[in-house]
Amino acid sequence: MRDRLDAVNDGVGAPCAWSTKRKSWLEFALDPAPGLAGVDLENAVFKSSN
Repeated sequence: MRDRLDAVNDGVGAPCAWSTKRKSWLEFALDPAPGLAGVDLENAVFKSSN
């Protein structure tokens, strides 16, 4: 994962930070994008990889 994040951030010039947390499928289904609460998720942009 770290290699992928480094490749995505290459040349951007901004710091890249990440963290991980294991969740059950139900926890993820109930909160797929933590930290984006209150944001209109229909127009939100984020990238995820597993």
